Amino acid sequence: MKITIEPIGVIHSPYQDTKDIPRQGVLKPQAEGRVEVDKPYREGLEGIDQFSHAVLIFYFHESESEKLRGTPPGANKSRGVFAIRGPHRPNHLGLSVVEILRLTGDGFVFSGVDMLDGTPLVDIKPHVGGLDPHNSRGPSFQGRH
Repeated sequence: MKITIEPIGVIHSPYQDTKDIPRQGVLKPQAEGRVEVDKPYREGLEGIDQFSHAVLIFYFHESESEKLRGTPPGANKSRGVFAIRGPHRPNHLGLSVVEILRLTGDGFVFSGVDMLDGTPLVDIKPHVGGLDPHNSRGPSFQGRH
């Protein structure tokens, strides 16, 4: 079976070099990124303003290798790739829960940035607190109108 995934847009971030990216976006909460959705997919953003957080699925486009084991920052023992969040995965897919700060004409600005500038965006899903627990604050559907 062959699976083909095409980007739906791009993620803009303040990080130009992979060594500057925080391990997790919550470690630099003041940093802001921007989702820019390609024109053919912008209609799919309708209703995203009803949510405080979104799940971004993206492609680690700078990763040139796959490793089945790795040692996460701060750890002293390696783990299997499916027990870490590193970019050197078989399919190079990343996932981050981000806070939607404000909408733009072609996407939205967010906090929780932990990706490189120019990262291909594969999908966006709303974060639903009761179904997608994230932390004690429980980002979720806000019922904004």
